[in-house]
Amino acid sequence: MAFENVFAVCCIVLCFWSPTFSKPMRCRMNGHLTQINKQLLIELGGNFPVQCKKENVAVAVPLDAYEITEDSQIEDIKMTIYEVLNDVNKIFLSGQKPASWNKTNLDNFHNILHRQIHGVKQCVQVRAGAPQGSHLVLKAYFKKLQNVLQDKDYSFCAWEIVRKEAVNTLTQVQLLMDKAEIE
Repeated sequence: MAFENVFAVCCIVLCFWSPTFSKPMRCRMNGHLTQINKQLLIELGGNFPVQCKKENVAVAVPLDAYEITEDSQIEDIKMTIYEVLNDVNKIFLSGQKPASWNKTNLDNFHNILHRQIHGVKQCVQVRAGAPQGSHLVLKAYFKKLQNVLQDKDYSFCAWEIVRKEAVNTLTQVQLLMDKAEIE
């Protein structure tokens, strides 16, 4: 009986101390996943549909938000990548998706994006408060994309516009990772 009590106490102590002994999470940006997700988005619906060309609206990717200057800090670049991936995720979690989209590719896109966000989160200090500078520009861009979906009542063409813009956005994220030599 005494052995069982000692064993129970040891188990409880180890449970409370286990975070102390656990290995820290390794920072993984998983840049290769951006390429995979771009391809999944392209294959999701193919080329931009001809029937949507009249409804197509210009929501230009804010290229200046992805610029690297001499003053750019690697932490700010990582934070930009984290926020962009999160915003892409939020948009693709909203509303009903087109039935014609390849469901397997959409599921894979969500899973890979979630995995990448989790990896990137280990690399940044998530900040509270209002976005500033390029982050503010990116928030406005994603708000415009959300408005396209809402204004067009989450129609097939609205989703195609967002899909096209998401491919452009992921291209910029990949370029940013390459320029900053982030893997």
